[in-house]
Amino acid sequence: MDSFNCPITYERMVDPVMCLDGHTYERIAIERWIAENIINNRVTSPMTGLFMDTMVVSNHALRNAILEDDARLHNPVRPIIETNNYNDIQENNMIYIRNNAINNMLNRSFMNATNNRNPGYYI
Repeated sequence: MDSFNCPITYERMVDPVMCLDGHTYERIAIERWIAENIINNRVTSPMTGLFMDTMVVSNHALRNAILEDDARLHNPVRPIIETNNYNDIQENNMIYIRNNAINNMLNRSFMNATNNRNPGYYI
């Protein structure tokens, strides 16, 4: 789904955050955007071009929808962005491990639900 893709990277988001411009971005991508585009403590939105605050807030609802969609499609969660920066790699690894744990939990819940189903009932 396009709504699951970051407007900066065009990749499926793993750790979506919302900015005060009302748009949701991949955390690593928007943090990089802010670091590279901040001038006099002001930064412009990558979507609107208007000045915005640098505060970001986790978009839990969208993250959960992406995880559920990944589990439904049986897609493994991927690392966010390839990088040579050690801190980015460490953060990506932590996010990857956390999301894999959540993905595995969702898969187990799905499998338990399907195994406990009445054998005469099919979807």
